Amino acid sequence: MKIVDLAHMSTPDLLAMMRAISAEIEQRLNTPIEQREQAVQPVKIIREPGDDDKMFCLQIAQCLRRGEYIKADERRRVAEIAQEFPAWVKKQWLPLDSGTGSWGKAARMWSSGFAKER
Repeated sequence: MKIVDLAHMSTPDLLAMMRAISAEIEQRLNTPIEQREQAVQPVKIIREPGDDDKMFCLQIAQCLRRGEYIKADERRRVAEIAQEFPAWVKKQWLPLDSGTGSWGKAARMWSSGFAKER
């Protein structure tokens, strides 16, 4: 920062400096303030079932992960819940239908485990 001795400046120089200061302040006030923000990921809202249905699905998911057999009526109930709450059921890694093919595929997926990147 430069120090200016105002007492030794002439009146026209002092007035010129004041005009320059006023112009700078005016420019700063009229320049919009730029504020940067990181982009926010959109929020995805997932409807979830009631407590009983949620507990049932989570118990079935645990059984599936342990390699236990899932009965046909249990698969049908999960499929019924999935009709109304498909995003939530899919997030639990459960099949959305009651077919034996999709449930067998889910069982094989869990029994084989997941590959780890090295």
